[in-house]
Amino acid sequence: MKESIKSQNLLQQLEGTKDPLTELLRKSARDLFESILKIEIDEYVKEINSKYQKVIAVRNGYLPERNITTGVGSVSIKQPRVRLKKTDEQIPEFSSAILPRYLRRTPTVDESIPYLYLYGISTNNFNEALSVLLGRDVSGLSSTNIVRLKESWFSEYQAWRKQDLTGKRYVYICGQMGFILT
Repeated sequence: MKESIKSQNLLQQLEGTKDPLTELLRKSARDLFESILKIEIDEYVKEINSKYQKVIAVRNGYLPERNITTGVGSVSIKQPRVRLKKTDEQIPEFSSAILPRYLRRTPTVDESIPYLYLYGISTNNFNEALSVLLGRDVSGLSSTNIVRLKESWFSEYQAWRKQDLTGKRYVYICGQMGFILT
């Protein structure tokens, strides 16, 4: 009975949206992110407090909500905040394994950017192209960021070109002629 009431409430929330499936995926992703973050922070607080045998770390509200660009579009996430009481000892700050401090895009979104560039998307048109794929509220991919990414790709390419291949053997197969060079 409770499950059917929950699903009816969820369907009513998604009723006015253009793409209810995508909105459901975004909501589920946000809920999953937030529950994992809560578990991570609870474990951190418990570990620190048990290690020092006194209350040093406490949950203290939430950090400002931030948007993460994922494969299902932009997902807004509220991360719980941890406050450490002042002590003489150096206590490591909390750092999430799933949501690093400055993460704005998931690695899958970052991996798709070079393909868009290689297929001829202009630097100025990246936001437009990604908004079609990931939703209207995609941010963090200004032309300045794309230029910065292109510079890093070029330096990676230069390093790849200069690598030493002595002592390595590669097979070249020519399909038209039917011979192999090693």
